[in-house]
Amino acid sequence: MAQNVVVTIGAATVDGYSSDIEVPVILTNPINEIAGIQFDMDITPGGVVSLTSVDAVGGASGFSTAFNTLSDDVYRVVLYNADTNSVISANADTIMTLHFDGSSVVSSQIDLLVSGLIVSDYSGSTVSSSSSDGSITIGQVVSLTLTDTTGDVNETVSVTVDMDNGGIVGGVQFDLFDSPDYVTVSDITTTDRTSGFTVTMTDIDHGTRVLVYDDTGNNISAGTGPILNLDLTIHSDAYGGDVALFFNEVVVSDDIGGVY
Repeated sequence: MAQNVVVTIGAATVDGYSSDIEVPVILTNPINEIAGIQFDMDITPGGVVSLTSVDAVGGASGFSTAFNTLSDDVYRVVLYNADTNSVISANADTIMTLHFDGSSVVSSQIDLLVSGLIVSDYSGSTVSSSSSDGSITIGQVVSLTLTDTTGDVNETVSVTVDMDNGGIVGGVQFDLFDSPDYVTVSDITTTDRTSGFTVTMTDIDHGTRVLVYDDTGNNISAGTGPILNLDLTIHSDAYGGDVALFFNEVVVSDDIGGVY
């Protein structure tokens, strides 16, 4: 049996620390008149934003809404009209607005996963339906990359750590590993983008932990380009071939300590 009704959770893109994030719920119903909708919504990753309210809008104006918490970051949302015989006419489009609190979040990518959808008509009968998940994108996404180089055994070669950041950065930490284990980080210096910053490096198991910060409160401006120069010494027992350098446990903070 064809599913003529689709309930879609929309997408929202907002700045960091947004206290009221609005996500539309869109009803595609080219034929059926609708009297009620219920669905469960799982917010993943959890602990980032919370659902604060639900409004009935558009073709569902005058309807009532309710939501309750089923478990951590899982909500049940209900749209209904208990007082009148009104229905949502065909071709309704946006029928609800979901409001989320992201006031403590500087940057995140969040999925809104729908399950347990029930759509009913005026008689209370279930209407064949399907759902589509939604998403919330908060703030800027920061990326780190390493440049390439070549060298021979016992040589010291240089690469740069480049950062693409749409927002202000207050500090950076990452672990750097190589595979095979043929190089050692021998020195790290700042660039024009990080002039005046302090850089520390700590040996960890088969790798190096790097921390970049400024005690005086200076920040790395939004932009692209190198933030560190890395000198790498190639081991005397290194064989010919490629060595992969990769980041792990990357933490990038903004100017007030929020994590991108």
